Amino acid sequence: MMNNQKGFIQIPILIAIIVSIVVVSGISYGTIEYNKTSNIIKETDQLTKEEKYNEAIEKLEITHNRWPVKNLGIKRQEIANKIESNKTLLEDKLEYTQGLEEFNKGNWEQAKDLLSKVSEISPYYQDAKNKVEETQKRITEKQVAEAVEGVTKETKKKVEEAEKATKEAQSKIEEEKAKRTAAETRLQYERQITQEEITKLQLERLEAQEQWGEAGKKLAIEELLRIGNLLQDYYNEIRKARNLGQNWWSYDPQEEVNFASNLAKHGVGAVYWEEYESTYHSQSGSYSYLDAKEKLDKVIFIPYTAGVSYEDSDYEKIRKILNFFYFHIHYEHDFNQILRAPAETLGLKSGDCDDWSILTSAAFADAGIDSAIMFVKSKDGTQMHAMVLVQSKETLPLWYYSDLTNYGLPSGRWWIIEPQFTLEEQSQHPEWFTQWDIVAAALVGKIESSTESKENVSESLWCNGQYWSSCPPGQKFHCPKTGNPFCYSAEAIVCNDKVWSSCPTGQKFICPSVGDPYCE
Repeated sequence: MMNNQKGFIQIPILIAIIVSIVVVSGISYGTIEYNKTSNIIKETDQLTKEEKYNEAIEKLEITHNRWPVKNLGIKRQEIANKIESNKTLLEDKLEYTQGLEEFNKGNWEQAKDLLSKVSEISPYYQDAKNKVEETQKRITEKQVAEAVEGVTKETKKKVEEAEKATKEAQSKIEEEKAKRTAAETRLQYERQITQEEITKLQLERLEAQEQWGEAGKKLAIEELLRIGNLLQDYYNEIRKARNLGQNWWSYDPQEEVNFASNLAKHGVGAVYWEEYESTYHSQSGSYSYLDAKEKLDKVIFIPYTAGVSYEDSDYEKIRKILNFFYFHIHYEHDFNQILRAPAETLGLKSGDCDDWSILTSAAFADAGIDSAIMFVKSKDGTQMHAMVLVQSKETLPLWYYSDLTNYGLPSGRWWIIEPQFTLEEQSQHPEWFTQWDIVAAALVGKIESSTESKENVSESLWCNGQYWSSCPPGQKFHCPKTGNPFCYSAEAIVCNDKVWSSCPTGQKFICPSVGDPYCE
C-alpha cells in the first residue's frame, strides 16, 4: 500500500561559510595593517630627513606598541631599527653641536672628543670628521710649537710620536670604517634573505589554508553522501517483497518504471511503504522518507554541494545539479541490475543509467522542476537505457518531445536530459538522443512545498563534523577548534574557546594567542 506524504525537515547548513569569511577577513585585516604601518614608516623617514628626530622617535614608538606590530610582528624589527637609528642621529646632533662650540672656543681636545663620537649615519659625519682632522692638526701644531720652544730632543721626540700617533689613529679610523661598511653590507643582505623567507612562509600559509578548506569541504560531502545500513535494508526489503527493480526489460517495463518513479518520490519524501515504515521508525525514531529527503535536500541546497537556490532559473538549477553529480557520482554497472533509490546511489557514489535517472529526476523534483523517468531502447532493439524528462516554462537548449500523453505523462513539451552529461554536453551529442525509442515512462512530479522546507536549512550550523541546532535569540554560536560548540550571550566575548565578560567602559579587550585575555 503506498501513500503520498509531503516531507519536510529542518535542514542543517555548513559553518564552513563562516570559517571561510573569517579566514578571508583575517587576511584582509593583515594587509590593511601592513600598508598602514608602511605609510607611517614613510612619514617618519621624512621627519628624519628634516632632522625632526624626537618627533620621528615618538611616532615610531607609538607604532611599535600597536597590536598588529606587537603581536603579529608586522614590520616590528624594521620599526625597532629605525627607533634606534633616530636616537643615534639625535645624540650625534647634540655631540656635533657641543663639539662645534668647543672647536670655536679653541678647546681642541674637548672638540675632538665630542666630534669623534658622531656616527657615520649622521648628516654631520663628514663635517665632524673634517673638524676632527683639523683639531688633530691644531693639537699637533700646538705640540710642535711647544717642542720648538723647548728646543730639546725630548720635545722633538714627542712631536714625532704625536705625528706617528696621528697616522696610526687615522689608519685605525679607516680600518674601523671598512669594518663598519662590511658589517652594514652583510646586515643588509641578511635582511633581504629574511624578508624573502617571510614572504615564502606567508605564501605557504595561504596555500595550506586553501588546502585545509578544500579538505574540509570534501570530508563534509563524504559525510552527506553516506547511507546508513538501516535505510539500505529498507530498500532491499521493498525490492525483495515486490519482486521489482531488477532487469526491467525482462519484465513489465511500465510496472518497473512506475517502481523507479516511486523510489524517486520516496527520495523527496512524497511516497513511503506503510508496511515497513513502523519497523523503520521503531529502530531509528525517524521515518525512512524523511531521512531520504533530508539527505537529498542537503545535496541539492547546501552551498558547498549543488548549491541550488529557489531564486535560480530552471536552467541554472539543472546545470548545478548535473555538475555536482558529474563530479561526485560515476557510472558503474550493477551486478544484478537492480533499481536503486536516490539515497543508495549517493551513498555508493556510483550507479548505472537507471540509478542515475532515479537520482536525477528526484533531485529535479526536489528543486521544484516537474520531472519524469523514461526507459528506452535503441532503434535496432539491441540496447536498453534510462533517461530523465523535465517540463519547464523556460525554453531550454535541449532535445524534446512535443507530447507524451500516450505514455501517461501530462500534456506539453518534455525536455530530454541524459543525467550522465553536464548541461553543456547535452546539445553537443544530438546523435545520442535520436537513437532511442521510448518503452515506458512514469511521472515523478515536483515538490511544491520545498520552498518552506529549504528555508529551514539556515537554522542549523555545521561544527567539527556534524550539524547543531542554532542558538536562541540574543545568543551567539561558537565552534571551538575541538569539542562541541556552545551558545553565549551577545554581550560576552569568546577568547581561546572560552567565554569572558567584556571590559569596563573605556578599556580595550585584549585576546592573546595563548593564555587568558586582559583589559587595558
